[in-house]
Amino acid sequence: MWMGGIPPLGYRPDGRSLAIVPEQAALVVGIYRRYLAIGNVRLLAEALREEGLLAPERSTATGKTMGGRPFTRGQLYLMLGCRTYLGEISHHGEVFAGLHQAIVDRDLWDQVQVLLAQNWQGKRTGRNAREASLLAGLIQDEAGEPLIPVHATKGKVRYRYYVSRSLQQGDTDQGMRIPARELETAVTERLADAVEDPLQLAAETGIPFDSHDIPRLLAAAEQIRARIRQRERGALLEIVERVEVGGSSIALRCRGATVTAALGLASGGQAKDLILGSPVRLTRSGRALRLVHDSGATADARPDVSLIRLIARAHHWWRILRTEQVFIKTGAHREKVTASWMTRVLRLAFLSPAVIEAALGGRLRAGVDGAMLLTAGVLDAGWEAQERKLLCDR
Repeated sequence: MWMGGIPPLGYRPDGRSLAIVPEQAALVVGIYRRYLAIGNVRLLAEALREEGLLAPERSTATGKTMGGRPFTRGQLYLMLGCRTYLGEISHHGEVFAGLHQAIVDRDLWDQVQVLLAQNWQGKRTGRNAREASLLAGLIQDEAGEPLIPVHATKGKVRYRYYVSRSLQQGDTDQGMRIPARELETAVTERLADAVEDPLQLAAETGIPFDSHDIPRLLAAAEQIRARIRQRERGALLEIVERVEVGGSSIALRCRGATVTAALGLASGGQAKDLILGSPVRLTRSGRALRLVHDSGATADARPDVSLIRLIARAHHWWRILRTEQVFIKTGAHREKVTASWMTRVLRLAFLSPAVIEAALGGRLRAGVDGAMLLTAGVLDAGWEAQERKLLCDR
């Protein structure tokens, strides 16, 4: 039941309930979708202002006129968090089912709330700012199905993924589920590499430039490359229109006009669109797919901290057994672990130096982790055999 007052944009009073105003409702849904694509309320407000899109004029019951002006960030935040659009009513901090029809479906609402929460966390700490879903609203598979940002929490650790929309909604058990950091790393590294050669990038757009333009090109490229390396979403949006993930590669589709604008060149709308390919392939690892470069390295070359801790523990235990000349059963009792567990971990003390160096640099083959190496029969005794099995370049 509507308790009175000014209804949110998209509705008009209808007795003790609300009725949808179709033109305004379409605008509301469009704003929700635009926010997913842009990922930033400030940039969204700027985009709407540049397009000349104003808040519709409305009149209150007392005849006061409102609207007719550009949307402010405050208005947009209120709209994006308004539960009335879900067909619900908020009253004194509690939420109740309303009698009115929803404007925004649950899937769209949930995606927007995830992105709002991530951006809000990002304002409070620099670390969380880097953890926001960089590719939200930009990424899809080869068939055009969107991949949406989701997360799972295990203990205090938060794991982010991009998941095929149909898979996330339960419509099918097929689709993509890719670790977000790996995918974002592959995209940002490919884009940063392209911007590192701004002359080639500008030439591929087909827009002529002369020697006088080169200092400006190089300076603009240096600035935008630094922003990309910092995973600033605004820098990505300035260049990339869409990211397509396929079985054997990632394609970054870029509008030529936005590329030349980012580089400080005037294109007059004549620039050619670009496709930047990244040579990675998808490989299955548990429930998720992993992105692997042609060399065999994972797209996000980061050390596996848990594996490094296991290797360090293995060397510590082996040093105790060797110097104090005690049996495994005695050492295990002292370390408060089982003898079988100590035996399995001790195998890691005999990894080749090349394998240990690769583990410290995050350069082991995809799927190589502590659980795999502790599995009976997996770890070869010979160093050459270990390196052939575990290293990317062997």
